Amino acid sequence: LMGVSPAPGESKALDLRTLTRGAAALAAAQIGGQIIGFALLAVVSRRLGPSYIGAYQFDAQIVSWFGLAAVLGIPVLASRDIATSRVAYGAVFSAPMLLRVGLALVTFATVLLMSRVMVPDRAARSLLPIVATMLLVNALSLEWAVVGLQRQGTVAASRFLGQVAYGAVMPFLLASGLEGARYYAAVNVLGVAVANLVVVYGLRHRLRFRWPNRGALLRRLRLSAPFAWSLLMIQVYYTIDSLMLEYIKNSRQVGLYGIAYRVPLAVIGFAGLWVTAFYPAVAKAVATDRKPLSRQLGQATTLACVFGISVVLAAPIAGRTMQEMFGNAYAGAGPSFAILMLTAGVILVSVTFGNTLLAFGDEKRYAVGVSIGALT
Repeated sequence: LMGVSPAPGESKALDLRTLTRGAAALAAAQIGGQIIGFALLAVVSRRLGPSYIGAYQFDAQIVSWFGLAAVLGIPVLASRDIATSRVAYGAVFSAPMLLRVGLALVTFATVLLMSRVMVPDRAARSLLPIVATMLLVNALSLEWAVVGLQRQGTVAASRFLGQVAYGAVMPFLLASGLEGARYYAAVNVLGVAVANLVVVYGLRHRLRFRWPNRGALLRRLRLSAPFAWSLLMIQVYYTIDSLMLEYIKNSRQVGLYGIAYRVPLAVIGFAGLWVTAFYPAVAKAVATDRKPLSRQLGQATTLACVFGISVVLAAPIAGRTMQEMFGNAYAGAGPSFAILMLTAGVILVSVTFGNTLLAFGDEKRYAVGVSIGALT
């Protein structure tokens, strides 16, 4: 597929060679980052044990839910606007940044105020202020702007260097018990902050802030509403299981499930890399030349199916490896691991269809689709 050229006279509005090169750069960074992450997790998980790993995982899920309120689909819409050049770059940049920072401050304060109500586990409650700092760090991220500009090299470099920073610092802060869990949470925040700084450096000549008026802010919030609902439904699909385990069972079960989810999440992460390259490219093609898109989207879907089927076929074998990777304490995570890998294979295919709808501006139909999937 990577060698397929457009038909004679056909526009290269959606050039699969360029698209796959961008996805490959992101994949290379992802693989390097995952190697660092898995190597350290194998050590950290043994030092902390399932209970403290579970406490961190539970906090991360709580914060991710509040992160929806700090995002509201604003970056997804802004990326599409930049890719399609519908408005001036400075106008797109300013309103999302102001909205995201304001929303992050509100959600961060809300998490701290509600911690005793939301978090039953004492260790998890102690870690929550550190994990919640991710809301503020993410609000300052400009990756959505780089994605819209289709600068996948900058995105890849930022993600990899963030993991390098995490990998460079974490070995010096390895500890057991609650102290070790606090260090682990703080270094994860540090890695994301470093990634954000790399993106800012890549955009240093394009950053132009113009104070938006109230009407522009309200309009962007209104247009982002379908995206926000879709993200909420996706969040339900991905995280409601871990939250239910904490409330029904305990942090140990969350820890086992969280470890089982690591490799499937890495696979799903590759789907995210494909989307990072695919979504703005299709959005730009929609705005410039729609005629060849049907054929080119068919090729992209075939490529996604090849990878998805490969993951599904590997799932039964992968389920036997949990004990070898993370130690005897995590042997019970094997069955969950196999099921989650099957799910990841399906997701590799479905994201291509979903993000095609978003690129065509049909976010309402996309919202209906993900709602049906999440609630069933």
